[in-house]
Amino acid sequence: MLDAEGQPLTEILASIPNSAPPPPPDGSIVAFYDFSPSGATFTPPMTLTLKYDPSTLLPGVSQDTLDIAYWDGSQWQKLTSTVDPVTDTVTALVSHFTDSV
Repeated sequence: MLDAEGQPLTEILASIPNSAPPPPPDGSIVAFYDFSPSGATFTPPMTLTLKYDPSTLLPGVSQDTLDIAYWDGSQWQKLTSTVDPVTDTVTALVSHFTDSV
């Protein structure tokens, strides 16, 4: 795990920003987090698992359709994600952190 300057990471932080980019036309945003430091890279990719509350999903949104995605500055990029409805989690491999809005 390296930071944007190629130095080993000593910590990873997560925060909840005040606003998020608009959702994709075919989806919605369940939760939005800002992971830092921006520019960090992970080789091999690290496993990111996020918990969700099924009772907060919008009407018509199925747990099976949840994905982890990142904002690339102009659009959402979905990561290959696995939903576990027993533990109410979504998991994906993450190779980097990007700037967020």
